[in-house]
Amino acid sequence: MREREPQTVRGQALRAKLSTARWEQVVAEAVVRAKVFDRVIARHERTGASLRSSVAAVSPGLPWPTFARWKRRHGSGEGASWERLLDERAPPHVGYDGRMRVRACILRRADPGMNTDMARSHLVAEFGEAGRVSDTWLRREWQKAGLKHVRAAQRGPVAKCVAAPAGENVEYFPGGGGLALIAAAEAEVGCVRALAEAALKVGKERVSAQVVTDDMVDDRADRGEAGKFTAQYNARRRGSTPPGHADARMSSDADKAALRPLATLQVLSRRTEALAHKMLAMGVSPMVMQGRGFDGLVSPTGAWLGALGSTAYMPATLDKALAELGLLDVDEAMWRTHARSWHAVTKPWADPDEKSWLRTAVYIDGTADPYWTDGFAKSGKVSRVGRVMPCLSRIAVNSGAGVPLLVETHVGAVSLKKRLLPMLDQLDAAIGPGAAVERLTVVDSEAGTAGMMWAMHSQTKMNFITVIKGKVLQGALIHDEGPWQKYRERDELREVKVDVHGKGAPGKSLTYRGVEMRRGNSRHPHTTLFASNTHEDDLPTAQLADYYLARWPHQEQVFRNARNGCGLNHSHGYGGGEVQHVALVPKLEKAGRAVAAAQQRLETAKATRTAIAKALRKASPDARKAALALADKGLRAAEKQSERAVAELQRLDTMPKQIFERDTGRDAVMTCLKVTVMTLLEFVLKDYFGGAAMEWSTFIAQLVPMPLTVRSSPERCLYQLHANPRHPTLMAALQAAVAEINRRDLRRGGQRLLFEITSAPPTGP
Repeated sequence: MREREPQTVRGQALRAKLSTARWEQVVAEAVVRAKVFDRVIARHERTGASLRSSVAAVSPGLPWPTFARWKRRHGSGEGASWERLLDERAPPHVGYDGRMRVRACILRRADPGMNTDMARSHLVAEFGEAGRVSDTWLRREWQKAGLKHVRAAQRGPVAKCVAAPAGENVEYFPGGGGLALIAAAEAEVGCVRALAEAALKVGKERVSAQVVTDDMVDDRADRGEAGKFTAQYNARRRGSTPPGHADARMSSDADKAALRPLATLQVLSRRTEALAHKMLAMGVSPMVMQGRGFDGLVSPTGAWLGALGSTAYMPATLDKALAELGLLDVDEAMWRTHARSWHAVTKPWADPDEKSWLRTAVYIDGTADPYWTDGFAKSGKVSRVGRVMPCLSRIAVNSGAGVPLLVETHVGAVSLKKRLLPMLDQLDAAIGPGAAVERLTVVDSEAGTAGMMWAMHSQTKMNFITVIKGKVLQGALIHDEGPWQKYRERDELREVKVDVHGKGAPGKSLTYRGVEMRRGNSRHPHTTLFASNTHEDDLPTAQLADYYLARWPHQEQVFRNARNGCGLNHSHGYGGGEVQHVALVPKLEKAGRAVAAAQQRLETAKATRTAIAKALRKASPDARKAALALADKGLRAAEKQSERAVAELQRLDTMPKQIFERDTGRDAVMTCLKVTVMTLLEFVLKDYFGGAAMEWSTFIAQLVPMPLTVRSSPERCLYQLHANPRHPTLMAALQAAVAEINRRDLRRGGQRLLFEITSAPPTGP
C-alpha cells in the first residue's frame, strides 16, 4: 500500500513519532475502521434503524462501545475519515542508556527492599525526566541482573523484629493501623467476600432475566476520553427536560435499570476479590473521612485505605461501584448473606451458657436520621433534632450480642408494628427454618398493644418481652400481684397478671404474664410494667427484666456508636420520584368540613343577631344594647373562626399534591457494608483484644490513625504498627491483640498476615 501522508496537525505529530513500517500499519488499520464506520452510517441513514442494530448488521463482532468511541473521534476530528480514526497511541521510548540500567541495578543492590516508586524517584533526581521509567522496565532490568531474589545483609532498624525475605515491597502509611486490624478480621471471617459473591450472583441473574431492547442506551455512549461527560452526552441524557428541572438521572435506580442494558455494568466483570476490596473500602470510609458520600477520600487520610491490603480507591471509583450495585438491586441478597454469616459467629458472644435465652434473643427497634433537601419530601419525626423533617428510618433486628443482623431502610416515618413480623420472617428465611425455635424477641412499647401481642403469641408462637404504657396501660387490669423482691441495688420486682384489650385481639381481653419494676423510696414513684408470654419456670423474674433492659446496650447503644464514627447517620444516593401526597387528602377533607361548619356557625350567628334586634325593638335601650353586644361578640367570634378555617384550607390547597420519595437502594447497600465493618470492629475487640470494654469511637480515634509500615512479599504481609508512647495502657492491650492475631496464622490469598509493634515511625516513607 502506498504510504499516506497526514494533513492535520495531530496526524503529523503522530507520524513524527512512528517509524515508516509502524505508520503504514497504523494507517491500514485506520482505513479499515473508516470503511466500517462509513458503511454503518450509510445503513443507519438508509434504513432508519438505530446505530446499535446497524453496527450488529454490518460488523457483528464489533463491540458497541468501540463504535461509540469511533463516533466521538470522527465527530471531533479533522481531515479524512481514516485520519480521524488513527490510533494515536505511540509506543513508549525505550532508548534508555546504559548508565540508567547500571544505576537502577546499583539502587536495587543497595536496598533489596526498594520498590519501583523509590527507584524511579532516585533516577529522576539524577537523570531528569529521562529517568521517569516505567515499573515494567525496572522489574525487567532487575530480573535480567538477577536481583529479584537477592538477600539483604541488613534491613535497618524498622525491621528488627522479624527477618524480612528478599524482594519484598515496603510501604509506609502515616495512618491506618486500625484498618489493618479490621482487614485481618475480614481475612479470618470472610464476610465481605461473601457479600461480594452474593452481589455478583444476583447481578448475573438480573442480567440473564433482562430483555434488551433497542430503546436501551449504553450509558458510556457519547462520553469523551476517560469517560468524561460531553455536550452530546448531556444533551442525550436531558432529552426533552426543560432547563431548571431534574432529568432522568435523578430518577430511581429501578427506573434507570429498566432503560439500561445491565450487561454493560463493569462491576459484573470484576473478580470476587476485587469487588470485595471495594466493598471493604466503602464500609471503612467513614472512619477516615468526614461528610456524606466519598468525596472526603481525596484528603490525605484517604490514602490510609491502602492499609486494607488493596488500592486506596478514589471517590469516583467507589461512587461508580455503588451506583452499579444499586442498579443491580442487590441489597436484599447482601442482607441475607450478612445475617447468615454473623448469626453463628456472634452466638458465643452473647453468653457462654448453651442454655441461656440470650443466645437466641433478638432486639427490634427503629431509628430515624435526617437529610436535607430543597424539595417537599416524605418526612417523619426525628427525635435527635426534635423536629419533623425529611428522614430515612431504619428498623434493625439485633442479636443477643448486640450485632445488627438485618436492617431495613424506609423513606419518612415507618410503623414498627407493621414491619415487625415481616422482618422476623426475613430473618428466619436467611438463617434457617429452625431459627425461630425458642427465640426470645425483645421489642419496644410500640408492640405493647393487644393486637400486636396477640399476633406475636398466637400467630407466630414466638416468645416475647415488651413494655405496656400509655393508653394501653390505662385500660389494662393488673391482678394476682406477687410479693416484691429486691432487684439490683435500689429497684424492686414483682410478678403480676395483666389483662389487656383493644383492636386486633379476639374476645374482650387477653391475659399475659407481667413483671412490675419500681424504685423504692423514690421521690417520684414510677412503675414500669413488662409483659411477656413466657413462664416463670423458663424465664425467672430477674432475668426477664435483665433481658429487656439489655435492649439499651445491645441496640440503642449500637445506634449511638454507629453514628459516632461509623457513618450510619450519613445517607447515600440522591435519586427518587414523585408520589401522591396521601397525607394531604384527609387534611383537605377535614379543612373543607371545618370551613362548612364555620360558615354554618356564621350564618347562625347573623340570624341570631337579626332576631335579637327585631325582638328587642320595644325593650329598654340598656337591655337592648347589652343583648346586641353579646350577639355582636358571638358574630365576631364566628367571623374569625370562619376566616381561620378558610385560611387553613387555602394554605393546604397551595401545598404540592406530589411529594418526593427518595430511592433507598444505594443507602441500603451502604448500610449493609457499614454494619459489616462495625461487626468486624466488634470482632476485633471480642476475639483479638479479649473482649476489652473499648468504645468504637475510642478505637477509631486512637488506633485507626496509628502509623504503620507494610512489608509485603508473595509469601507474607507484615504489618508493623508504630507504637504511641503517650498511651502505654492501650499499647499493652494492642501487644496482646497482635500476639493473638499471629497465633491464629491468618492468610489472605497466598500471603500469611503477621503483625508486630515497633518504635516510633520513620521520618519519611
